[in-house]
Amino acid sequence: MWLKNKNIFKWLGYLLGIGAIYFVIKTIRETGLNWEQLTTFINDMDVLLLLVVLILYVVVMLIGVFIWSLIINTLSQKHCFYHFDQLILVHSRSNIGKYIPGNFMQFVGRNLLGKKLGYTHSNLALSTLIEVSISVFIGSAMMVFIMLSGASNIDVFRMDFGSGSNQLIWSLIAVFALFFIIFFKDKVMILAEKSKLVLKNRQVMFLITVAFCLAYVIMGLCNTVIYAVLDNEVKFIDFMNLLLVYILSWTIGFILPGPPGGLGVREFIFINLLSPVYPLATITLVALILRSINVFGDLLYSLLAEAYIRITK
Repeated sequence: MWLKNKNIFKWLGYLLGIGAIYFVIKTIRETGLNWEQLTTFINDMDVLLLLVVLILYVVVMLIGVFIWSLIINTLSQKHCFYHFDQLILVHSRSNIGKYIPGNFMQFVGRNLLGKKLGYTHSNLALSTLIEVSISVFIGSAMMVFIMLSGASNIDVFRMDFGSGSNQLIWSLIAVFALFFIIFFKDKVMILAEKSKLVLKNRQVMFLITVAFCLAYVIMGLCNTVIYAVLDNEVKFIDFMNLLLVYILSWTIGFILPGPPGGLGVREFIFINLLSPVYPLATITLVALILRSINVFGDLLYSLLAEAYIRITK
């Protein structure tokens, strides 16, 4: 039964990803996308600034390793930085797995490679569930805080989700959430019971919370830099808007088991929620450029991890 449930999630995720990619392509074709802006971006984007953005992305990946190391080593009752260098390699290699064939392979890779370091399959699987759960909780808390504080003029709870294909994709996201609740309710209860080693450790939870918040803020800054190069005028509210929507799009793209790296889904949410406030062509370009940086950032992260292990052997 559990295998069937996983297949349902996987194919539902693929269906959602295909619909989202269709939306992005449709948007590019119908909105008169100004490709001169892309040329301007390439010309204006200083090589050093681009390198800084890529390095910041790699830093976010290392923060991810730090979070996972805290969780898996706490569950295994080991020092928080036990096998940290090897965990970087496991994390980087499994991270590439999210592109072939999809997000679920990223977590499968963690289990397969992590087992070679002496961690149990149960702790590895549980560490992933805890990481996903905490990231969703912290991301949701940050979004609610941003909206309630008035720092953003985007309210995801009162957004007009459009009609036609847009409504269909949002409906698929809602259906996925319903499947998640139905099929994982028992797993969540087990998670709550077995994860006490992590959740009751105040020091570990504090470090995890700070790390997730820092990672979200860094990526919000990267989004803002890209937007600034395209639009040239940036205010604090723009940063908060981009941060808010990035958290939502990244979270949904992260938990979907089908689309490789949340491909299409993140862009769909990003464009849908920001287009009522910003020029559609500009926001579409920001989403496409951000996706390119994510891909190249993942490759750079993987290469640096491999090089680091070889040098330190």
